[in-house]
Amino acid sequence: MKTRDRHQMIGLLLGLLLSGPLLAAASHPVYALSAADWQAPPSAQGVLALEPVAAAVRDWQAAPAGRLLIRYPAGEAGAAWAEELAGWLVALGVPRAQLALQPGAPPGRLLLGAE
Repeated sequence: MKTRDRHQMIGLLLGLLLSGPLLAAASHPVYALSAADWQAPPSAQGVLALEPVAAAVRDWQAAPAGRLLIRYPAGEAGAAWAEELAGWLVALGVPRAQLALQPGAPPGRLLLGAE
């Protein structure tokens, strides 16, 4: 096998391996919660009234063996925001073990979805 062909094959295999999780994740809707929407004084009722949160919880309830993913903006403020939302979700009955918090959202948004 020529070196050029080998590099192309390796590139193809790496592309397939790396795109697998993205393709799987793309089958579930992702909901964006903006910082402006979160500004209202939080309460259990207020958290559930936020449509991105309610939609993500509904999707998670449809497949409760999965996890509810919260992607947050990089930095301490983003992580604190995700932890605050996670605390509310736990208080509302979502098991903490089924929440996954990961960096990777754009600034000023949380991205929510079932996986």
